Amino acid sequence: PKPKSTTASTPITKYMWDDDDGSTNNNIAKIHIDTLPSFNTKTSFTKWADAGISKQNVEVRLIGENNEGLYASIVTNEGKNYHLHIPKMYGEADSVKCIVKKHKLLIKITKRKVPKQKYSKRHSNDEGMWKSATNILGKIAGNSNNNGDEEELVSVAWPRLSASSVAGGGLGGG
Repeated sequence: PKPKSTTASTPITKYMWDDDDGSTNNNIAKIHIDTLPSFNTKTSFTKWADAGISKQNVEVRLIGENNEGLYASIVTNEGKNYHLHIPKMYGEADSVKCIVKKHKLLIKITKRKVPKQKYSKRHSNDEGMWKSATNILGKIAGNSNNNGDEEELVSVAWPRLSASSVAGGGLGGG
């Protein structure tokens, strides 16, 4: 069971964001946390390896109506609480999981794929007005002229997240 406590929690302000930008058709974004802030000062940090944290003391979950946010809670063996709260990421997610390693915490976010044309027309396979008109007329007539293709889903690269953007009250809304 995860320890529950009503003591104050220190926000995690230093982490690395990694998104493969969809170039490998992989829809995983990662957050790497290798230090935790000191309780006494905002400028010193404790190395993850020195904190002695096990997987049982880490909880990560998606938050928000459409899973567009992230919350991570960490409790050290000494009972110190830390959290990472990102109210709004740059897109929706399907799932999140954490991997506790010796030297860092790795949070893997499975980004929700979106229809290719939804996120940007410049990324679509625009074949011109006549091709579009032919497809529309074919659909009206009951003939699908799109070679039976389903709407293509793609993973969209999220801009880099940083601790400073989170400290300012979240992403995308300042």
